[in-house]
Amino acid sequence: MEDPVSKKDTLLIVSRAATLYLLCWALSDLTYLPGGAIMLSRHGSDSLWVYELTNLVFRLARIAALFAAAAWFYKCGPRVAAYFLSEGKQAGSTDGPRA
Repeated sequence: MEDPVSKKDTLLIVSRAATLYLLCWALSDLTYLPGGAIMLSRHGSDSLWVYELTNLVFRLARIAALFAAAAWFYKCGPRVAAYFLSEGKQAGSTDGPRA
């Protein structure tokens, strides 16, 4: 009988799958940037220009956040492991010394 997959290996697989998902989402959002830029140029002086600019800025921020999250998951460092592998804390427990 083969050894079961360790928690660390499972975490690595899940982390890489999450990275792939986030990268696909970010690349999908990248495809909307040219259309947003065209819409921004069409509304050069009317009130929709502010709306289109806001939409474009928030899309760029979301893409940057998705790439940053994908990089964080891909590294699968100790913070990711601690986040996913931490045991649930019991209510009322403290980690510090008691006075």
